Amino acid sequence: MQNVSIAEYLTYCVFSLTGKPSISESATGTLGLPSEFEDYLAFSPIKTTLFLIERLSQVTAPDGLTPRHFGLLRLLHNRGPMRQTDIAELLRGDRTTVMQFIDHLERLDMVVRERDPDDRRANAVTLTAKGRNYLETNMPRMALAEDEFLEPLSPSERKRLKSLVKKLLVAHW
Repeated sequence: MQNVSIAEYLTYCVFSLTGKPSISESATGTLGLPSEFEDYLAFSPIKTTLFLIERLSQVTAPDGLTPRHFGLLRLLHNRGPMRQTDIAELLRGDRTTVMQFIDHLERLDMVVRERDPDDRRANAVTLTAKGRNYLETNMPRMALAEDEFLEPLSPSERKRLKSLVKKLLVAHW
């Protein structure tokens, strides 16, 4: 395998994300990727994740949302009202970005901010009825999109993949 610089790798990722051709057909390997990337561990999970996000976005985009918005709604659905800072900490995201997601969901009336009864200096984010209805409608659609994405894998391969991904996340999160 040739050495591939980070710049070459990132250039390929950017071009592939924008849909602009970045390589000629003759430069591709057996997976339809540049042959230099086929055994590059960092590339495969990133590209696979991008494909999955693209598929899940087909469910959320018609409502002006992303899979990250969906995840935030699901978090509130499962845990109940949460302080904005706790959401950012739990998601390991910067507070500004998380607040932008919450702002967007609030404009769509899917969440509301209220004073946290335990800390009047903080806001708690609560799922609204519209947010709950959105989740109830779209959770099965998101599950179907994930199932379709994983369709090439057998049930045991799916279980193994999820187990390995969780193991890596626990080790590095």
